[in-house]
Amino acid sequence: MAVPKSDILYHRIKASDLASYYWCAEQSYWRLRGVERKEKPFDVAGRRVHADLVTVPKEDYEIEFFRKLKQFMPIYRQCGRVKVFCGFDAVDLSEIPKNNYVRLLEFKTTSMEKVPDFYIPQAKFQLEIYYWAYKPIIAQMGYVFPEEHFLEFRSSADGSLMERIGVKMDELEIGRRIMDCLACLGTGSDFSKPEPFKCEWCEPEFKQKCRLRQEL
Repeated sequence: MAVPKSDILYHRIKASDLASYYWCAEQSYWRLRGVERKEKPFDVAGRRVHADLVTVPKEDYEIEFFRKLKQFMPIYRQCGRVKVFCGFDAVDLSEIPKNNYVRLLEFKTTSMEKVPDFYIPQAKFQLEIYYWAYKPIIAQMGYVFPEEHFLEFRSSADGSLMERIGVKMDELEIGRRIMDCLACLGTGSDFSKPEPFKCEWCEPEFKQKCRLRQEL
């Protein structure tokens, strides 16, 4: 079942669009109001690598997990009036046979030679949102959801692993941050100015809407 497009006016938000707050709050504000950029070649390359990394369930325990998960799709958790939606392929089931653990494993791709520090906050926040949304569901399904989950940055050229980052989760703190972000994004106020290089990289669809541009 597809994840619905973000539309804050209808109280639905994709985790990836909410996480973009940590890249540029102004861009996230417009993403949540239906603004989309045109697809670029690196988007296609990233999807190709991601498709290669996400395997089709084959083992009995994998098939059973997704059978149970299906009843909760589309995956979301409510924060106030807003439903925060997540995808359903960022899961690592390899520890189920050993200890009944289910972990999240979120893949990100880059064409750069090394992972820039400024890529990490947004990716980490997306993983944290996933944890926050999945936690009550995994418990209802009867699995163990540990505190540590992982980000993997992969080369968009060949899918090779560049960096693996373990993220320790705090459900209450993540929920508080989500609520704070939604409050700011709902009013469109209290945004920090993005770094100039981000504005240079910004897509025209967002530049023409940007309310901070003349202040930079």
